[in-house]
Amino acid sequence: EDALARVLRESPQLEEARAAAAKTSLLLRRAEVEKIPDVQVRGGVRYNRELLEGLNGLGRVGQVGVEGFFDVGVEIPLFNRNQGGVAAAKADSERARLEVERASLEIRKRLARAFQEYQDAASAADRYQTQMIPAAQEAYDLYLKNYRAMSGAYAQVLMAQRTLFQLQEEYVNQLVMAWQASVEINGFLY
Repeated sequence: EDALARVLRESPQLEEARAAAAKTSLLLRRAEVEKIPDVQVRGGVRYNRELLEGLNGLGRVGQVGVEGFFDVGVEIPLFNRNQGGVAAAKADSERARLEVERASLEIRKRLARAFQEYQDAASAADRYQTQMIPAAQEAYDLYLKNYRAMSGAYAQVLMAQRTLFQLQEEYVNQLVMAWQASVEINGFLY
């Protein structure tokens, strides 16, 4: 539970989703506010392709005139209150909120899988260490003692030794799996 709480608090994936949700909520607010029309102002200098005669007293025919312009406009939103923009922004905001939830659930799922692998490997390693290896060691010692006392076959000693080595190898494999899962769990934290 502590690891999960820390992962959910510090996960870069969740931080990215939370930032996207905050951004979309601001875009929603902007869409709601944009119902008020903007004043549009435009001005500048342009060429008028009109042929001029006698400008500046030079009397040349075919000169192009230069003119300045200045426009001011206001849209009056009688029927357009930006309903489409507001609806789209609400949908984006909801999608971003659900993305945060999806990312949280994905992290929980991955952490639960890693924790389950850790528990399985740790309990298997404990079983090998406390039950199976001691029993195999005892069997090997008995077969070896019987062989030395000339009352047992050497093949039984070899089979008991092979079984003991296989159990020890599997014990080490389970320890490796437990440590790998532990590292994976701790890797979620950073």
